[in-house]
Amino acid sequence: MSRVPRGVFLKAALLPLLVLVFFLFGRSLGLGTGLGELREWIAQHGVLGGAVFLGLFALVGVSALPGLPLTLAAGALFGTLQGLVLASVGTTLGAALAFLLARHLARDYLRHRLGHRRVFKVVERWTAERGALAVALTRLFPIFPYSLLNFAFGLTQVGFWTYLFWSWLTMLPGHLFYVAGSDALAQGISSGKVPWPLVLLAAAVLVFLGLLVPWARRRLREGPGGPEPDTDEEPAAR
Repeated sequence: MSRVPRGVFLKAALLPLLVLVFFLFGRSLGLGTGLGELREWIAQHGVLGGAVFLGLFALVGVSALPGLPLTLAAGALFGTLQGLVLASVGTTLGAALAFLLARHLARDYLRHRLGHRRVFKVVERWTAERGALAVALTRLFPIFPYSLLNFAFGLTQVGFWTYLFWSWLTMLPGHLFYVAGSDALAQGISSGKVPWPLVLLAAAVLVFLGLLVPWARRRLREGPGGPEPDTDEEPAAR
């Protein structure tokens, strides 16, 4: 792997400070009371609360809506472990639905709408040459919007189970970072104490991703057609 940019470790070192700042800000606004009431409602509804979240994640997967706010909410409302499960299962479910929709129900329509886009051409070329690696790298290093990528993969030759497994696996680190971070912030606001173990966990995941991203960037550029072409899409959070 190539040397990790100094900025990755700087961001990880600054993360506890940022959490402390947001914690103090949230306490000053009295957000702890609102979070506590919402958590109580979810606890009272049990399985229904989690099912609602899974349904929202599935909706995000087949729409142009960003998934990051929902992932953050999962950590804040359900905690790190349950929030991670919900975020992981929910985003994977949404990705699967969009893939199947593109491949079996709306293939001609989506090819007409997406076929001219450079993002689709790049994804199609990568999957034809590298299959599972293409899925893993584009999920790990999200240079394309999450929802658009779901549909684009459905129009390629990659197999459904290959797509599903590598999508789930390589989205896990990002989910853990956001869920643990939001859980730490929510716990701090509610209890008045900063949960440093969760903050350090989020920082460790950030360093881990920093170790992988330079390698992923290099592999993405090693394509059959030469260096990675520029895209006309902006990176989007999951």
